[in-house]
Formats: sequence, C-alpha cells, structure tokens
Amino acid sequence: MSTPIPPLISDAGKNCPNCGATNDPIVSNCAFCQTPLARVAIEALPEEVLLKNAALWLGRLEALRDHAAYESAVRLEQNKKLGFGIGKLASAGTRGEFGLGDINGYTEQYLGALEVRTRNSANLSATVSSLRERQRLALQIIQQTQSSKGSRNKTLKWGCAIIALIFIGGCALFYLLLMGNMASGGYGKMMQPLNDMLEKREVKSEQQKALAGEEKKRLEEVKKKIVDAISKKDVVSAKLLLPDLRWQGPRPSSHKFDNGTYEIESDKSLVEEIRASEQSFTDYEKLVQEMSQQNLK
Repeated sequence: MSTPIPPLISDAGKNCPNCGATNDPIVSNCAFCQTPLARVAIEALPEEVLLKNAALWLGRLEALRDHAAYESAVRLEQNKKLGFGIGKLASAGTRGEFGLGDINGYTEQYLGALEVRTRNSANLSATVSSLRERQRLALQIIQQTQSSKGSRNKTLKWGCAIIALIFIGGCALFYLLLMGNMASGGYGKMMQPLNDMLEKREVKSEQQKALAGEEKKRLEEVKKKIVDAISKKDVVSAKLLLPDLRWQGPRPSSHKFDNGTYEIESDKSLVEEIRASEQSFTDYEKLVQEMSQQNLK
C-alpha cells in the first residue's frame, strides 16, 4: 500500500496571480500552472510557519520511501531536466507534484532557516535535530532504493547483452558450419534426402498419369459396350456392365491442402478423372433403369 503524501501547502502560502492557487511561500513557480511567483524571503517567515512547512516537505520526502512514489518523483525530475513541466510544456498528470530534487531542496531550505534560529532557542534546537534525523533516515532509504534500482538495471543490461552475444554467436557458428559443408560438398549431402524425395514424387506422378490413361481407355470401352447393349435393348447385359464403369485405376495418395491444392500436382487431375467416371456411372445407370421400365410396360 502506498504511503499517503502530505498536502502541498501550509496555511501560510502565496497565491498565484494566474490561476489563484495557493503555493508554498518559497516555491518559484506555481505548482499548478507553472506561472512564475514573487520571491519570498524565507528568513522573514515566522518560526511556526517554518516548522510547519519543514514538516510538510519532510513528510513528502519520507513518502518517497514508497517505491511507486519514488519512481513518480524520479520521472518528474527527469522530465524537468528535459524541459517538460515548465511553463506551457507542463505535462498532464504532474500538476501539483514535485520531483525528488525539489522535495529534498525545499526540505533543506526550511531546515537551514530553522538552524539559523536555533542559536537563541534550546527547544527549537532539539526539534530541528529531530527533523534532521528524519531527513537523514529518509535519504538513506531513498539511496538504498536508488542503489537497488541501479543494480537491477545493470543486471538486466548484462542479461540482455549475454543473450545477444549467444544469439550472434549461434548465427555465426551456423554460418561457418554451412559454409564448411558447402566447401566440402557436405551441402549436397545435406540436401540429398530432399532431392530423393522430390525425385520419387516425380516418378510417382508419371506412373499415376500412365495408369490413369489406361483406365480412361478401359472406361471408354465399357461405355461403348453399354451403349451397344442399350441400342439392342439388352437390359441384362447393360446392367452387368454398369459396375465396370466404376473407377479401378490409381487413387490420390497425398494430402490435399485447405486451399484446394495437392502435395503432388498430378493428384488434382486424377481426382477430376475419378469424379468424371462416377458421373458417367450415374448417367448410364439412369439410362439402363429407364430402358428397364419401358420393357416392363
């Protein structure tokens, strides 16, 4: 759970001439619209205002012990160095917020002003010493957070560098092995299984074409015999010949892909021949049935 950040201002603030917001007396720009503000001499502020505002800024510094608050303050500090968050460049989400340097700087200004007044007050000296101790502990924890973050970033960078080196080394090794195989004739040996497979496919394709051609001739002869039987009104012979119209040649043996293509191109024409033979069987079967019904009449 994030540590709640104390309010930005105390009762003794100065109003922005542009937006009317009340700001801490020592800030130089409005925290809400970035308008420059009139300078206030911190030495002239009452002791109770110094104590109250010092405690407020110290509370904001202590809130940075929370990781999320610390990251937000660091980002704001970086944006300020890059020119964001100043005047018209003020970015959304940063209004009323301060970076790490500003928070610690304003805390230090108030504590410094109070220390000047401790010469005349023992009670004030004890109070300021307590505030200084809180500041020291807060900065110590923040420094530990910075060191931890830096260590994580360094580990991450080294990890990325090692992965990149391994990848580059693997690519280089693969390239060297490939070049070595090509130089020694090993590339041809490596590709031989693929070449053999393609050659077998080509041979199989030619065999299918030859067998399919023979089957087509056989089917044409069967069709002629059926037509001859129908012309002689020989229903019995026509019925006996019908089963021979079924495709008895080679069939596709490879995979058909989703886009309709086949692993072996000849399979496509083979499928078309089989479909044609099935259609012929259906057509001739109807003719024989019609002729048989006429004979019964």
